[in-house]
Amino acid sequence: MRFKLVCLFLSLFALPSVSLTWDMSKWMPDTRTHSMVKRQCAMCIAGDFLDKKDLMVDVSIGQMIVWNDEWDLTDCWTGDVVIKECASACVSIYTKSKTREGWFWTSVLMDCSEALIWSSPDLSLKPTTMVLLDGVYVASRKGHDIKYIFSTNNNNSTLDIREHIFSFMVPGIRQKRTTFGTKVLLASIAVIMIFVVLALLKIVYKEERSRKNKDDREPVVSYCRDIKEHIARMERGQIKHGKEFNKNVENVQDNFTDKDDAHMTDNECNMNITDNQQPK
Repeated sequence: MRFKLVCLFLSLFALPSVSLTWDMSKWMPDTRTHSMVKRQCAMCIAGDFLDKKDLMVDVSIGQMIVWNDEWDLTDCWTGDVVIKECASACVSIYTKSKTREGWFWTSVLMDCSEALIWSSPDLSLKPTTMVLLDGVYVASRKGHDIKYIFSTNNNNSTLDIREHIFSFMVPGIRQKRTTFGTKVLLASIAVIMIFVVLALLKIVYKEERSRKNKDDREPVVSYCRDIKEHIARMERGQIKHGKEFNKNVENVQDNFTDKDDAHMTDNECNMNITDNQQPK
């Protein structure tokens, strides 16, 4: 009886637990096959890649990559390369465009593929899958040929990168860069030029205004000169004050643009007539 109870206990509790443990272990994934091995990838640009932002970032077609301002500080041509530890494949993006001499590969970007490409119609697989695999993808958009190369090998030799770039790219095509000091200098020159232009405009405005005022006052001076001349002639008895004088004054007044100037007093006329302008 005791033996039967012991067998029943083992069959109900001990044996199923052993079997359950064994079955679960068969279905557990082998995490070693999915571990992300760290590798070294170069980060640099060459050619005119920075001018290709509209090509590489186009929301209307679902082309999205994370644009990194640090790329501007690198240059694959000169060996200014940043070596990064990456948990994904290294990626190189090449663009070919038409130049005066023909079609050439004119730019390249090298970087880690992780968190770089969000989405792209140029790629046949999801970026989250491709960043762990080797692969080459080619596409054509906006008058450019684009090639994506994913590699799980290290890409950390500056010398190899330079030789590789020089083997197929046109050396004369380079991104036009401006350092921070150059930007400050250009901004200072621009500010100085603005002040110079404003100063010149102010001088021209003052001279034009002075000339216009002089032209506007000329009829007044002429009017005063005529009055003085008539007064002098009347004092000498050459003419009499009458219709001829009034008519002459009215003719002079018709040329005035400002009616107030046509009614200047004798004192005001004296202020506008110099000794050389006094009638003889």
